[in-house]
Amino acid sequence: MWQHRRMLAGRIHSVPAREPDRRTPLKAPFPSELPHFDFDLSCTIVWNGPVAWRESARQAVAGHAAWRLSGYSPIHASVAETRLAAELAAGCELGGALPIRVRAEDVSISVEPHLLDLAQQRAKRLREKQVLDAEHEVERAEMRYLKNSIFADLSSAARWWLRRHDHDVTQLEAVVPTLRNTVELISGDEAPETVDAIIAAFDTVAENLNQNGRYALYRGLAEILSGLDKHEEADALMSRIRGDPAVEEQ
Repeated sequence: MWQHRRMLAGRIHSVPAREPDRRTPLKAPFPSELPHFDFDLSCTIVWNGPVAWRESARQAVAGHAAWRLSGYSPIHASVAETRLAAELAAGCELGGALPIRVRAEDVSISVEPHLLDLAQQRAKRLREKQVLDAEHEVERAEMRYLKNSIFADLSSAARWWLRRHDHDVTQLEAVVPTLRNTVELISGDEAPETVDAIIAAFDTVAENLNQNGRYALYRGLAEILSGLDKHEEADALMSRIRGDPAVEEQ
């Protein structure tokens, strides 16, 4: 771990003379968090030990730089440079009879202009995609609600329409074709086309109507079916009405 602290305690002993600070340059590419987008790191490695420790010092600095820079995007190079420079300036200690302190100076991080431009474009597209994904999720949630609740079937759609029009059943027959088409469009499937299914839906919304109201509602539906060239269905509906004791006297 970077910036280790070591303490000597327990016994008195002679302390060897420390080595003078030694320096070696480091210039190398390091991967960013984006594949194929590298940072260019330049710094001076400093250690107070024998020349033989040069490679160990390089590995210590390079290892920490690789770990830190892998968490940054190229578009945040300045932020990455500030943080890495502070950490490398604090330094770390390598083991030995006398711990050797390793640090780095003159830390500079850059990104090639064409890579930076590509990274900025990628970040922009990612933000746009995230916004679109959020909008699409809202749309999908709305569609799920409409499909599974309001326009699950013609009966649900009719009840929804009635609640928003003061339960004016006299106007319902005029909007039935629109409601049915809406159910078909939102569900993505054809709504039930059989007369029994249609009558079942109307039975639900018209259950509180009197005989005259039910007859007018079903008669209107039969006329709508005829207007849509559904003559067989209209005839079947009228037959069904004539077989209904509640309306057969109409």
